[in-house]
Amino acid sequence: MSTPQSGSLKDLPQLKRRAKELLRAFGEGDAEAVRTVRANFHGAEPGQFRLAQAQLVLARSIGYASWARLREAAGAEYAERRPRTKPAELDGRYICDVDAVDGEQAWALFEACRDGDTRSVRALIEADANLLHAQYWYTQPIHFAVYANQPEIVRVLLEAGTQPGRTRFMDGGWNKLLHRAEDMGFDEVHRILVEAAHARFQYDPEFAQLRDAIVARKRRRVDTVLGERPDLTRACDVQGNNAIHWAVMTRQPDLFSLLCRSGVDPNHCRSDGQTPAHLLFNGDYGFRTWRELKGSVLADVDTTLRALLDAGASVDLSVACAVGDADRVSTLLAEDPGMARRLDSGRRSPLMYAARGGHLEIVRLLLGHGADPSQPEELANEGHALWMACALGRVDIVRVLLEHGADPHSAPDSADSCWGIAESRAGDAAPEVLRLLESHGATKPMWHMSNDELRDALTTDAPVTREHWFAEEVLARNDLTLVESLLEKDPAVVDRLHGGTLRLGSPDVAITESTVLERLLEAGFDPNRPGWLGKTALHHYAGRGETGNALLVIENGADIDALDDEFRGTPLAWAAAEGHVDTVRMLLGYGANPTLPVNLPQATPLARARRAEHEGVVRLLDAPPGS
Repeated sequence: MSTPQSGSLKDLPQLKRRAKELLRAFGEGDAEAVRTVRANFHGAEPGQFRLAQAQLVLARSIGYASWARLREAAGAEYAERRPRTKPAELDGRYICDVDAVDGEQAWALFEACRDGDTRSVRALIEADANLLHAQYWYTQPIHFAVYANQPEIVRVLLEAGTQPGRTRFMDGGWNKLLHRAEDMGFDEVHRILVEAAHARFQYDPEFAQLRDAIVARKRRRVDTVLGERPDLTRACDVQGNNAIHWAVMTRQPDLFSLLCRSGVDPNHCRSDGQTPAHLLFNGDYGFRTWRELKGSVLADVDTTLRALLDAGASVDLSVACAVGDADRVSTLLAEDPGMARRLDSGRRSPLMYAARGGHLEIVRLLLGHGADPSQPEELANEGHALWMACALGRVDIVRVLLEHGADPHSAPDSADSCWGIAESRAGDAAPEVLRLLESHGATKPMWHMSNDELRDALTTDAPVTREHWFAEEVLARNDLTLVESLLEKDPAVVDRLHGGTLRLGSPDVAITESTVLERLLEAGFDPNRPGWLGKTALHHYAGRGETGNALLVIENGADIDALDDEFRGTPLAWAAAEGHVDTVRMLLGYGANPTLPVNLPQATPLARARRAEHEGVVRLLDAPPGS
């Protein structure tokens, strides 16, 4: 056999055929093929030689570092430059905060922030200021700007009033942005963010001294810090928590009076809008009291609330609804009936607080004043009150909410649906709650369906098959016969798949079986189609350490050096960041470039392995070439 000459480089189909011929010839012991392979791939054995290796040998034999670079030379579109895939949820009207926006305009803003298009950013947010807080998977416009190191865009968004703390699950807000800018060496972006956080809620890195003393439950240390740094009473952490927020999270009511006498505001709103009193009922996603303080003696909610009120905290409508103070609720509504229909500073409804507290009288009172149980609120696009009542098994509250238009299909972010939470947590009341939900049109959610039920839904063309994520749920079951049913009904599903849809929310819900992946590739799945943040199939499998599936997509043309938008890294960097030594070794063997991206050393595989302290990967990447 012979290797192709430079004149045939533009014929990609021919190059693919030649790689397959090389694979066959090497397996048959063809002398020329053996010489070519031995010269370009150390340790190759005929019985274990794969198509991806043949492709790499072919590329190296004509002067290219990898099959991906040869494909690019032949005219294949380089994955880094390909348009990102707009999420299907952004078609038309879209809600993922509390305000509806045009999904197409939200996507246009995301792209403009990433690309540094200041004119388009200004025009979009001037036309609709709510776009500032449009988010997808906890990612706001400002995240795109920070990831892309666009300081001018970051400044424009902050001046326009963007609130990073409004991202769902607050660890993804200011905290994530500051750490990402620092890790990546985006010094100007980091400075802009720090200055904005200080101006908005007195962020001070030195506040950590006071926070750590409170979390450690060391009263003497708290006294010492306050004595040495009285200015910290007006300071906050990167998420806007002041000292009383931390005293609430750690259930130390004995600190409230001391802190308030020292000047700490008991009604301060942190960056997500929650006061200490709100936080007492809602908790913090990152610091979960039951987990972080396991084994400690903690004050209960009632004791903590009484001390908080004695220290000067306000009893707003949310607090009154949460504790069941019907007289206070009535007084507040008499003064301003519209309060029943407004969200509080943390974007939560009074109806949610009343339902979670199990206060039927207050639920009826709020509904009588026009409260909408399906009003979008924090963590819940269709309202949160019904879900809370279902979780408690409060049949009476469930009934009245449904009668007033609550959406029986509602499901809070990263939680089960009303149907699912009732089945798992409503106890003896579950059958009646489920009956009520189903009588108002609720059906079993797809993630509660068995494989047979999913197959039946496909066969009968049930409405659930047209919901977002249905195809991904089916594929993630890793059942080949079920996948065949899906492809028969919806052969175009492979055209919608990309690196960001190979995994749903849970790490365990992903396409892991090679037979399923092989079938999707055979049906036309393009492993180089980037997701909304530029993630390809190879990023996905390399980051999970699934070496076999990573090889499979390489054999099917995956670009081994594609860069994503969030971490600005190659698949090799994703594997390195997670400590997957075998996957790193395999990618290096197939020509992955360990120096990429050349203009951003903090995003290279070695830098990410060092930050994550994966010493095995560091040694592998730091080794001299050829060692």
